[in-house]
Amino acid sequence: MLIHPTVERLRALGLAAMADAFMELQNAPDAGELSREDWLGLLVDREATSRENKRLARRLREARLRQPAVVEDVDFRAHRGLDRALFRKLATCEWIREHHHLVMIGPTGIGKSWLACALGHKACREGLSVLYKRASRLFADLAQARGEGRLPRLMTALERIRLLIIDDWGPEPLNPARSHHPPRAPHRPERPLAAPPPRHRRKLRCVKARARRNVTVTIANRNPTMPRPRLGALPIYRAWLDRLPESLAGSKTADKLQAITELDLDELLAIEPPRGYGRD
Repeated sequence: MLIHPTVERLRALGLAAMADAFMELQNAPDAGELSREDWLGLLVDREATSRENKRLARRLREARLRQPAVVEDVDFRAHRGLDRALFRKLATCEWIREHHHLVMIGPTGIGKSWLACALGHKACREGLSVLYKRASRLFADLAQARGEGRLPRLMTALERIRLLIIDDWGPEPLNPARSHHPPRAPHRPERPLAAPPPRHRRKLRCVKARARRNVTVTIANRNPTMPRPRLGALPIYRAWLDRLPESLAGSKTADKLQAITELDLDELLAIEPPRGYGRD
């Protein structure tokens, strides 16, 4: 029997992996001992595995993960307060299917981005679409899309992504020129709640639009001196707290934001941070 026409026909049908497996089985010395059902099963398995690998490679390419991390390489012995049981539960990706959001907070250098990329890689392996974005880059993309008149299309594309990872939430300094927001006097308790600057409003709109359909992972540093000089003032945190999705009501995220809004900034700004704090 001539096998080359069959191989060429398989390739023409887009079954390249099946054609390769057919050639390998034809040249294997013990292939004659296999039944026709076994032959067909091996060919189908090879083609299915090849297609799944291609889909995974495409999802990883589109995710643009910052680091090549996988959940199997997580070192729980590192001193960063990582809950083994909680992380293993997150690695199942059930929280993504159940539309639960995740906030990762901690000082610089403990591996928050690495852990988030590991979870993103696992989500890609589970067949979910993922996108990694630094907050500054997300701001720039939203601003550029708004200027070009394609903001609704970009927002729709972001809403369709099952897992959006936003890294470095809030470390970049804001000024009136970049935030398109005039300077304000220091916050006083009796003043009404101030709305966040336009750059933050676009970001909050992006997160809020995804709240009921897909999942967002937010990564931020815990730095007690950050609220006033880098994010404007406490009203921004109060605005975030006021705009939290209903699914986060009563969560640890809401409790932390509530605690931030009750801080005394004058007392915190007087604290001298440890030498080297905030370095990568």
